[in-house]
Amino acid sequence: MHSSSSKLHCLSGTGCSSIFSNNLSNSDFSSVFTFFFSSIRFLFIFTKILKLNTLELMSRHIPRNYLKYYRVIRYFFCTKYKITYPDLELLFFLYSERYFSREDFDGYNELFSWNEHKFYRLTNDGWIDTFRKKENGKRTMYKVSYKGARMIESFYKKLAGEEIPESPSSNPLFLKNVKYTDKVYRNMIKEMNSFIRQQRYLSPE
Repeated sequence: MHSSSSKLHCLSGTGCSSIFSNNLSNSDFSSVFTFFFSSIRFLFIFTKILKLNTLELMSRHIPRNYLKYYRVIRYFFCTKYKITYPDLELLFFLYSERYFSREDFDGYNELFSWNEHKFYRLTNDGWIDTFRKKENGKRTMYKVSYKGARMIESFYKKLAGEEIPESPSSNPLFLKNVKYTDKVYRNMIKEMNSFIRQQRYLSPE
């Protein structure tokens, strides 16, 4: 009976505000804030998991793209170090051999256009060093020089996602009054670096 009279009293428009006010004043505000911050934390974690799952899904469908900007990187290195494409590719092979003989050099060099002076030129230009001179029946062994090793290691880092410098002091393509082709590759370097920064931003921490 008392319940019915309360309902009628509320429906009549009087007393509802006081009942609601009493109920709200008796609520636990700390529980409300706890629920609020818990919801925020849940949304943050959910967003993080969704991002990781999206990147994993993309990696399943997008092939490895180490060579996406290979041509741009190669052009930069050949310009910076004043080395030809065939010489650079030959040094890639020799670098992986660690130590090699003249016969090893000539064997792989057969894949390129014949140049009988290439070995001496690469040696004189500081790309190849003598590791061990011929003695006691052992043949002379060679290795890629420190200069060559640093260049190749830097090349691989660029393929793996390191940016190409854009300052004129480190990159001759950014000098003034360069030829048209250099300007085209310079623009592609900017695009490549922008792509790398975007990928770095999207990658999971």
